[in-house]
Amino acid sequence: MRGLGSRPGDAPHHGRARPLLRARQRADAIGREPDELRANGAAGLPGEVVDKLRAFAAAGAETAYLQVLDVSDLEHLELVAAEVMPEVGATAGAA
Repeated sequence: MRGLGSRPGDAPHHGRARPLLRARQRADAIGREPDELRANGAAGLPGEVVDKLRAFAAAGAETAYLQVLDVSDLEHLELVAAEVMPEVGATAGAA
């Protein structure tokens, strides 16, 4: 599994160094700390985000809105679409 810090198409890597570096770069781009984003939102590696969204569902949430603060980071959106949304049963355009 790639991290929210990796790019689609990246070669497999060992450990979490590259995903953590990309996560730090993404946090820096919006002037935030990665730990603060994890604590106060659905942020981190895809599995962490999935776990947070599932916890919201277990607490009774029926809808979650994700906010991407760096709208120029299209790779980030692709990663969320490919690795997070399928795991939480998202349906595009659901009303």
